[in-house]
Amino acid sequence: MRIITKVLSVFCCAALLTVSMPVQAAAAETEKTPSGVKITDIQKTIEDYAEQNKSDYACFSAAVFDRNGILYANGFGDAGGGQKADASTVYEWGSVSKTMVWVSALQLYEQGKLDLEADVRGYLPEGFFQHLRYDDKITMLNLMNHTGGWCENTWSIQTPNTGDIVSLHDALRNSEPYQLYRPGEMSSYCNWGAALAGYVVECISGEDYCDYVHKHILEPLGMEETAVNPTHSDNEWVKEQREKLECYNPAGDNWVSAGKQLIYINLYPAGAVTSSITDMAKYGQAFLAEKCPLFEKQETLDLLLTQSAELPGTDIAYCYHGFWDTDYKTTKTYGHDGGTNGCSSVFQFDPVSGIGVAAMTSGGGAALEKMTELIYGEQEMPDTKDLGGDIKKHEDISGLYHGVRSILHGPMRWMGIAGVLPILPAGADSFNVVGIATIDRISDDVLRLNQNGYQIPLVVRNLSDGGRMMTLGEQSYISKTENMVGMAGLIVLVLFTVISAVMLFVKLILLIAKKRKKFIGRGIMTLAQLARLASVGVLIWFSSIYGIYYGLPKLQGMIGVGIQALCLLIYVLAVCTDLRGLFSKSEEKAGAGKYLINLIANGGSIFAVVALELIRFWGV
Repeated sequence: MRIITKVLSVFCCAALLTVSMPVQAAAAETEKTPSGVKITDIQKTIEDYAEQNKSDYACFSAAVFDRNGILYANGFGDAGGGQKADASTVYEWGSVSKTMVWVSALQLYEQGKLDLEADVRGYLPEGFFQHLRYDDKITMLNLMNHTGGWCENTWSIQTPNTGDIVSLHDALRNSEPYQLYRPGEMSSYCNWGAALAGYVVECISGEDYCDYVHKHILEPLGMEETAVNPTHSDNEWVKEQREKLECYNPAGDNWVSAGKQLIYINLYPAGAVTSSITDMAKYGQAFLAEKCPLFEKQETLDLLLTQSAELPGTDIAYCYHGFWDTDYKTTKTYGHDGGTNGCSSVFQFDPVSGIGVAAMTSGGGAALEKMTELIYGEQEMPDTKDLGGDIKKHEDISGLYHGVRSILHGPMRWMGIAGVLPILPAGADSFNVVGIATIDRISDDVLRLNQNGYQIPLVVRNLSDGGRMMTLGEQSYISKTENMVGMAGLIVLVLFTVISAVMLFVKLILLIAKKRKKFIGRGIMTLAQLARLASVGVLIWFSSIYGIYYGLPKLQGMIGVGIQALCLLIYVLAVCTDLRGLFSKSEEKAGAGKYLINLIANGGSIFAVVALELIRFWGV
């Protein structure tokens, strides 16, 4: 019977692809959406937008749903091979997949099998963690709120090769990031932590996470056009459709093909769900149904939509047991958004109006944001009237900040250091974020970031161990001396590498002209200049790998670290040679100025490698 059902499903979806007709429900409980659009006008509103704003997208599908089902679902643009996108075009959910982890966790909580405030070590194999800095307990709430204390992954969490996919246990062990911060101290969006929560579900239930989701989420909701496994092997129809999907990159007002972008996520609970927009709408409708089919008790759904994390020192919520909220002028929604190498998604529902929106695209663009705006209206900043009085003078918050989510440990540390966010003073209690946004104070504790009319509250706090922390929603930024040292190292390395490249070119000209003179240390000086090129080359190489693997594969990472270690050895030898030449009495030595300049360059290179590669990596 299961096979017959799948065959019929494929046949129906094929028919839907052929006629490309929108999916509509017969009736709705309300007459209008929160934005004021009549329910009967939803189709026209969305289709008019799609027709009049084709530069906003290459391919996307959208659905609007209520407590009773899907009100409208359709697709627009080229899904690949000239095939028009529609309601059965499949896309990757990206981080919207995490919401299934949180639902699964609350199902186990409801059954009394999971304590949200217990240390997850109690559910994991003994000695599971390898890189914890603190002994503090890490709870499921920490994982839901992204406050486990981990920085971004150094080691790869995805791959273009299906043969590289390993068990969830092994994938987590292979890519465990370093815990830089005490659990609960600051928020840092964490794919690894979400996948860890999926593994906790696996350990408690005794079921493979993929099997668990199929049994306890997909099957109860009738989601037959959804795959959870990273290779889509759990749904052959989805696998076939995803392999047809074309992905796109923006090129001015146009879009160009980026190929299939079939990248497989090893930490799959964090972002590998793939489905049609109709299945995403079925999932969203479950949270609006009179009795949520995902939970036995209404209290569990109520708990899910209760705030679980706030900006430090305020009551401004940013997380609801793994779900995010969005404030609009007329309502408030819950949900998540997501992105992979090839797709982007947004998923929101409003329990008050009973209206939800789902949208996915294979090329990014403004279409996703526009879908939520069409249904919910304009966004606005959360109410902060109870958080303080008039704007008052406060200490200067300007400085150079780095995202906590950045890679701030290991051989990719320089990427986090390069991602600096300068905040400059711009008047009394107002600041400028490098021309892209402004910050002003609305109370003693709370500030407001303004970017192109969009406003978000933020809080700044001094850290107990020095430095300053700025928190915006689920992401914190820090300003600390050790990161400034790393940034100085990056600047030094780039500067001396440029100088070395020029000097090597000059040496080549002199060599060709046979005018290059011999002197003590000439060879090691040239070798050190080549090493600087190699050091920067490793950084560039790492960047190209990172875009594909979202981290470094262990082999490439170790090769790169080995090259940097060899370069460091060359710099040390060059410093010794520079000192020897500087104090030598031999007539074959060069001028003291040449040795002094090279001594500075090689000493600076040693500093750069240590600052970029060794701080926190070897415990320096």
